[in-house]
Amino acid sequence: MKLKNSVLREEAGDVADSGTGDNAANADTPPDEETPWYSNAGFSEETLADDGVKGLLGKYKTPDDFAKGAANLSKKVGEKGLSIPGEDATDEERAEFYTKLGRPESPDKYSWEMPEGFEMDQEWYAEKSKEMFDKGISDDAHSLIMDLYRQDRERINELAQNHQDELVAKTEPALREEWKEDYDANMKQSMEVAERFGVKELLKDYGIINELPVIKMLHEVALSTTEGKVEPSSGFTSSKEELASLKNDPAYMDRTHPNHKNVLKRVVELSGISAS
Repeated sequence: MKLKNSVLREEAGDVADSGTGDNAANADTPPDEETPWYSNAGFSEETLADDGVKGLLGKYKTPDDFAKGAANLSKKVGEKGLSIPGEDATDEERAEFYTKLGRPESPDKYSWEMPEGFEMDQEWYAEKSKEMFDKGISDDAHSLIMDLYRQDRERINELAQNHQDELVAKTEPALREEWKEDYDANMKQSMEVAERFGVKELLKDYGIINELPVIKMLHEVALSTTEGKVEPSSGFTSSKEELASLKNDPAYMDRTHPNHKNVLKRVVELSGISAS
């Protein structure tokens, strides 16, 4: 919502100049519901750009309500004896402070529950929860952090899936045009060789399993292994030695490297030799 700062400032100036009369009588009239009261309360644009600040201010209808709320909060803090531990504070004093802020008694007591259908490494989650616990993160803050993480993961997964759908939409027609009636058989061979050499999941993880050059490379490997054309490159005493060398080659992990396709193809071939 665009804030009408200039209009509000002009109206406030009129009230301040008159001091009496109708304007003075209406000085305490709540602002228009569509215009937050805090937009003309003297806060900087940078401060109002903070969603957390706006969320806090939005809980109050008028400046008076906000002032009373702040005073009440200060009173409660004083009643609870809540004070930030100093550098010389003991572990017990810090733990007591974090508990008053809402931290549970142990990392496994955080109340956040993984939504159905959302997958996450449990060891990673336990490790991160322990880190947040050690930093004094409250239960509410922990839930917020995990929800934000989940939303980001889901967004990334959606983008990745959309990318794969676009690849399939381009790759399948091109291969059908090239392979004609052999399309189904060639695709089966390509996926079988990826399974047999143990690289199918790796290609999926890299998001390249549906790329045209990769599928054609797998098919070429299928044909070469069937015809017995795979031979160790010169300069290596064994296929395992060559395979280890290729996996350390910068082109193996870098998809933009001009030699990436050749190195990846050779790794697939040698993986089959080593497994046989």
